[in-house]
Amino acid sequence: MLSTNQPLQRTIFLTGAFFACTAVIIGAMGSHNLKPHLTDDQFYSFDTGVRYQMYHAFAILITGILLQFIHSKHRIPYAFVSFVTGILFFSGSLYLTATRELMQISYPKWFFLITPAGGIFFILGWILLLAGVLLKK
Repeated sequence: MLSTNQPLQRTIFLTGAFFACTAVIIGAMGSHNLKPHLTDDQFYSFDTGVRYQMYHAFAILITGILLQFIHSKHRIPYAFVSFVTGILFFSGSLYLTATRELMQISYPKWFFLITPAGGIFFILGWILLLAGVLLKK
C-alpha cells in the first residue's frame, strides 16, 4: 500500500490529482462553452493543451508511485518538477494562445517561446524518470 506520510510523496500525489482534475474541468469548459467561439485551429490548440496536461498529470502520479520504490534523491523529484513546469508552460501557453482573441488579451512576441520550452520540460521529465529507474541511486 502506498504511504502518503512522506511530505514529498503526498505533495506529488496531490499535485497529480489537482492537474488531472483541472484537465477534466478545462476540457469540459472548452468543449461545451468555448468551442463555438473558437476557430478549428484554436480549439485544436486548446484541446492539445488539455490532453498533454492529462498525460502529464498521470506522469506525476506515476512519479509519486516510483518514489515509494526508488529512493532517488534527485532524479525522481526533479522529474516531478519538470512535469509541473511543462504543464504550466506548455498547456498554459496553449490555453492562453487559443483564447487570446476571445479574451482580448495581448502578450509580447517572445510569449510563443513558452510553448516549446514547456515541451522541453516534458522531455526532461521523462529522461529524469527513465534515469531514476535505470540508475536507482
